[in-house]
Amino acid sequence: MKSPNGWPASDDQKLIAVTPYKIKGTERSIRCAKYAGPLLAGFASEFHNLIEPIDTGVFDDWGYAFRMARVCRT
Repeated sequence: MKSPNGWPASDDQKLIAVTPYKIKGTERSIRCAKYAGPLLAGFASEFHNLIEPIDTGVFDDWGYAFRMARVCRT
């Protein structure tokens, strides 16, 4: 199964290699596909260091979150 944007999709994280990635400089981690994870974790670390801290408050940002999508056709 593929997502609407072409990424492999499954409710089984192991099947599509979703892995937690530690965000350097924080106590946080994100779960992402193995190809996107290092890039997104690196970006999050740079954001934390250069823009604003991400390791305070509620962690309400998401990586992997499988759900079926409706496709609208006109």
